[in-house]
Amino acid sequence: MSQVEVKAVGGREAGSRASRRIRREGMVPGVVYGAQSSPIAISCNLRELRSALSNRVAKGSILTLSIDGKSQIVRVQDVQVHPIRREVTHVDFLFMNAKDVVTSAVTLTAPTTLVLQVAALNVEGPASSIPAAIEVGAELANDAGEVMASLVPLPKGVKVVAETDFVVAKLALEE
Repeated sequence: MSQVEVKAVGGREAGSRASRRIRREGMVPGVVYGAQSSPIAISCNLRELRSALSNRVAKGSILTLSIDGKSQIVRVQDVQVHPIRREVTHVDFLFMNAKDVVTSAVTLTAPTTLVLQVAALNVEGPASSIPAAIEVGAELANDAGEVMASLVPLPKGVKVVAETDFVVAKLALEE
């Protein structure tokens, strides 16, 4: 259960004219900031970023960002989307320390034998341990055919953030 990696190029020009030129080239302008360093203007490949964020809760996701070959754990802080074309126009990332304890929404996936009741699960743990997605299996279902949040397999040090246990998936009814 590793994190998704996105490649980026640092040192892009700032400003709206430069951003439009970057978008025409199939790239997405962005910025990475945090306590570790000053903000870095970056650009990511649109297709690669779209793929990394597809089927995921975008804001709050934990990713590995490779800026000019140097990998860093980041959190997606903000994603700006064009109102008509629905394409990502700008993205903000926040540098994370691998040991920082963070809360993040992680997308759930399931086989066709299960019907998900929630799309994502809020989890808490070290940034380096937060998975990109969590697979919920049919073998986790109880006698009532429900998979509870407490039964979802999580990496070591990661736990579900919820006051009570709840249903995340149900067995699909066969007709």
